[in-house]
Amino acid sequence: MSIVITELELLNMPEDLLRDLRTYLKEQRTSEKLVPENTQNVSIAPYENIGNSDVSSIRNSEVWEFAEHNIRISEITRKDELNGLPKGIEIQQSSGEGESHHYIANKWLLSEELRNVLDTAFKYGFTKLWREGHPRHAFLDGNSKYKSGVKHISFSRSHHEKWTFAIDIDNSRAPDIKVIVVEKSLFEDLMKIFKEKTSPGKSLSPGEWSQEKGGGQNYKIHPSELETLLREITK
Repeated sequence: MSIVITELELLNMPEDLLRDLRTYLKEQRTSEKLVPENTQNVSIAPYENIGNSDVSSIRNSEVWEFAEHNIRISEITRKDELNGLPKGIEIQQSSGEGESHHYIANKWLLSEELRNVLDTAFKYGFTKLWREGHPRHAFLDGNSKYKSGVKHISFSRSHHEKWTFAIDIDNSRAPDIKVIVVEKSLFEDLMKIFKEKTSPGKSLSPGEWSQEKGGGQNYKIHPSELETLLREITK
């Protein structure tokens, strides 16, 4: 007997329950034990690409792969957490020139919101999720702070240029994405699009922007405006 879970049911499932289900299925499927013939199987309906259909990708229960960008993103499992890793996702990317790095982005999950950000970024060519010195070397796999994880996921068009925008756990409530952080050198581009400034600390609505109180004094916009921004700066 099979129990089928539809895509809609998965999207509406509480994150903690969905994460536990993914962890359980992964552990069961990698187990060397034989499954009795009369065991009930739980199957998850095939994942349909969210967002832009021109971005080819594969989503398994706990892994997203973007082969054309040399990217693999996977959730930290319960077993990983018991081994000292923080809750979040591991991001791996090869430069295509022999250099490959992976790091942990704390508290994020493989969610519809994150997928929409990735699809939009990739559509406009912002396909690099690490760059030289960002995240810092200590936070990359095999180094002293790898198990600490980082607070952000940042995007650029090259591994050799500065980040353009990011999501971070200081401005958002991961795994929910409340804000897109825009690098401060893009202020003039920002002003071409957005007129309404809101006070720092207040929730942003579409069309509004604000500036960080601390940190790098970068700018913040509503997630729904990401494509508007990227369309402007890639003209």
